[in-house]
Amino acid sequence: MLQLTFVDNLEAAFRSDAPDYRTYAALKRKFALGENDIFILIESDDPVDAAILDAVSAFSLDAQLNEQIAGVVSILSLRDYDHRSGVFEPVLRLPEPGGDLSMAALQQAAVHPLNFNGSLLSGDLRRLSLRVLITEPAGNDRELGEYADIIRTLQADFERTVGAFPVDSHWSGIPLLRLDVIDRLIRDQAVLNTVGGLLGLLGCIMLLGNWRLAVITTAAPTVAVIWLMGLMGHLSLSFNVITNVLPVLVLVIGFADAMHLSFNWRRLAAGSGDQQRAIEKNMVEVGPACMLTSATTAVAFLSLLINDSELIRGFGLAGFLAVALTLLAVLLVHPLALTLAIRFRFLDERVFKPRRVSRILDRAVAAAAAFVLRRFRPIAAASLVLSVLAFSLYMQVEPRYSFLENLPSNAPAAKTVRKLDTVLGGTQSIDVVIPFDAGNGRLADSLKQLQTVHETVEAVATPHPVFSVWSIVRALEQPLPPRFHDRFREMLATGPARLRSSFIAEDQALLQIMLPDRGAPYTRTLAGAVEQSLAKLDQEHLMSGILLVSARISAEMIRQLTWSIFATGLFSAFLLALAFRRLNYVVYALLPNILPIIIVGAFLHLTGRGLQFSGALAMTIALGIAVDDTIHLLSRLRHHEQQAGIGIPILAALTDVGPALISTSIILVLGIAVTGFSQMPTVANFGFLSGLVIVLALVADLLVLPAIVLTFNIPDITRKNAILPN
Repeated sequence: MLQLTFVDNLEAAFRSDAPDYRTYAALKRKFALGENDIFILIESDDPVDAAILDAVSAFSLDAQLNEQIAGVVSILSLRDYDHRSGVFEPVLRLPEPGGDLSMAALQQAAVHPLNFNGSLLSGDLRRLSLRVLITEPAGNDRELGEYADIIRTLQADFERTVGAFPVDSHWSGIPLLRLDVIDRLIRDQAVLNTVGGLLGLLGCIMLLGNWRLAVITTAAPTVAVIWLMGLMGHLSLSFNVITNVLPVLVLVIGFADAMHLSFNWRRLAAGSGDQQRAIEKNMVEVGPACMLTSATTAVAFLSLLINDSELIRGFGLAGFLAVALTLLAVLLVHPLALTLAIRFRFLDERVFKPRRVSRILDRAVAAAAAFVLRRFRPIAAASLVLSVLAFSLYMQVEPRYSFLENLPSNAPAAKTVRKLDTVLGGTQSIDVVIPFDAGNGRLADSLKQLQTVHETVEAVATPHPVFSVWSIVRALEQPLPPRFHDRFREMLATGPARLRSSFIAEDQALLQIMLPDRGAPYTRTLAGAVEQSLAKLDQEHLMSGILLVSARISAEMIRQLTWSIFATGLFSAFLLALAFRRLNYVVYALLPNILPIIIVGAFLHLTGRGLQFSGALAMTIALGIAVDDTIHLLSRLRHHEQQAGIGIPILAALTDVGPALISTSIILVLGIAVTGFSQMPTVANFGFLSGLVIVLALVADLLVLPAIVLTFNIPDITRKNAILPN
């Protein structure tokens, strides 16, 4: 466990063989897209003065002494061409020490064409923004720890210079978001595992009515979590924004199976009086059902392997390992703990004493059985109609994705991003690449073509700013300075690599549409409008950028996750048929297990929440878990059908395992509820939707499944005496 590592994987979620990602990877190798740049917003109650600007200049100079910093863009970076001297002069020239900066000079800088919408200096002169350009190593594979070192150095220099003045500063950028995610992942593991274990123990005490039996029940899931984290550390499997929920899932799955074993052992031991023999019989009766429930949950994880995302496929494999470890822990640790408890007299006769909670559960199950017997046909018909309506709404749910969904809205990094997006028009970009030939005699035509494309894109993207070489050319005094084309080619040959590759690379030019991350649908809509405008020009082009890649690929990945949900349902049905060797059991189980999923999908559509990664994963895994209760119920149904006694088998089965179904569902919901303590919205959303599926699945198992069984067995019911539980 000491070897565990944590990674953010914000980009890795979309790493795949999809054409959009391959285009993006090729673009990153050619251009400096600036996706790892640092943005700094400086706010002052009074208009900025010469002293503050001098401190900004000192900070910029110190930053550029670091070889990992390519430059700092600010209002001090702007230049105008002086025809008399033939050189580019600063738009805003700082006075000598002790001198004053005229208001006219500041206002002239604020209206400069390259100060887009006040992005570098606001019109009221109270806000400055800086963009620290980070050098990108070959392959763009800089470790996150290196960015942390760069940011610490920058912040120390900033506090020593600009921070000495009465200003407020806000920092943002993808590296800061990634570091924030890592901090929350580490905290989540400590909090979720501790609180989850305590909630599970308290739930067991409440439902079993005996703290000693509750401690024994807690042993298996606790060991399973320790094994899982140790194995992940040993295999160098990292926790990320998706796999962070695995320990919680192991806890709830382990608690559910262990609760079934504890309930059944107590029933057997109370009936026979032989506690040790009851352990063996318990493993024979409930053990196979635990194995089958683990198989259905494993199928849910393995269904994720059809996804293009390496990250989601990795989650599927890690989840499969987690389920296997949990089953092993339950089948080994639970009977071992019971055996030791009996041998060392840890358990006494009070464990068999009827408890108030047990009586409440028995009465609740009896009421459900009586209700179903009286109204099984209307219940079956209503569930069928509801499933059709819910499915029609589920198919309309829209895929949603945003980088910011990984952070709470009140997180400092998220608030700064929103603030910067408002000020700068956006800190992310959609990147447009067109052919560009800077050779002798062809540069003028290439610039003219770039102008046409730039202005066309700008008209569509307004109010979002568009940056390209044409932004600089357009800001120059017309006509262009003498020998401009020669100097331009010289800059491409000898200028700073980061600055060159921000605009021109080999035979292509880059245009960047700066925009905020307002979610995948907004990004796709804007990109589609730009595509249409360029198609009318018959302009050869490529469009990419991590924002666009995530918007396009996330929709496909979420659709693939939807197929994983249905694949889980189908494979679970196949496993049921294989295990019970009865096709009618598959028919019984199909609707009760699909209904909770499509109801949740309909809920997402009706509430406008859309289907996020965490939601699709939650429904896939929750389906695998929800089938567990169905399996335990069908297992008891087969037992009573084989006994061929008096009464209705499904109602007798419900009486036997109903209290355990309710108890394990409560434990599952309590365990999943711990995700509410997470600082990551994706984890909390995963827990909320998983809990909702589990609650709906319990209702379906208590009402819908028995109603369907009774509907298919009406002739048998009329021939038998219905013995309802007291």
